[in-house]
Amino acid sequence: MNDESEHGRRQQRDYLRAIDQTVVSIHVMHQKIAVIDERTVMLGSLNALSQSNTREVILTMRG
Repeated sequence: MNDESEHGRRQQRDYLRAIDQTVVSIHVMHQKIAVIDERTVMLGSLNALSQSNTREVILTMRG
């Protein structure tokens, strides 16, 4: 789901809230993707080498 319009963002938020009532909107997030190996991918906003007093998110997926 990648719609940058206000209507698109509202639809995405409503879709997520239908699944789980806890939805936290983050309006300014620069995504990063790190492919570690054939089974591990990291996705998020964390700057691993320059992290300081910020609110960052990182998700590690293994499969």
